[in-house]
Amino acid sequence: MKPPSGKPDHHHRVAARHEAVTACLIALRDEMVDAHPLAARDDAWEIVLAEACTNIVEHALAERPGAAFTLSAWLRDDAMYVRLRDRGLPMPTGYPPPPCAAPPRADTLPEGGFGWSIIGRLCRRVRFARRAGENRLDLVIPFFAAARARK
Repeated sequence: MKPPSGKPDHHHRVAARHEAVTACLIALRDEMVDAHPLAARDDAWEIVLAEACTNIVEHALAERPGAAFTLSAWLRDDAMYVRLRDRGLPMPTGYPPPPCAAPPRADTLPEGGFGWSIIGRLCRRVRFARRAGENRLDLVIPFFAAARARK
């Protein structure tokens, strides 16, 4: 899966802090309001990016003061193509965890661990690679609000 060619519609360098992730997502939504108003109202892309960026902050770049990652996004009528890059720790197994086969029982519900399942369910495509010391995550996030408006 390759993102659209050319310069991204949005590009952000994000400090590896939760507040910086929040600020980036707010800025991205604000930037999208004029360019793609239906997509700006869609919540799926924001949920996916919040989960993916939080994983980078809490796992890949944890314990690395001053670290940052990049978020590039290309907007199309029906989807957002996103490329996240960081030079943090690799995934423990080399790949994202597989999606949950079935929801856990309420009495055995862990505190976390659902982020990748959420990402996998809300994205049309997810691709992760580690190359030359860099984590590379490419996502295609459909705009559900835009699809509903066309019906």
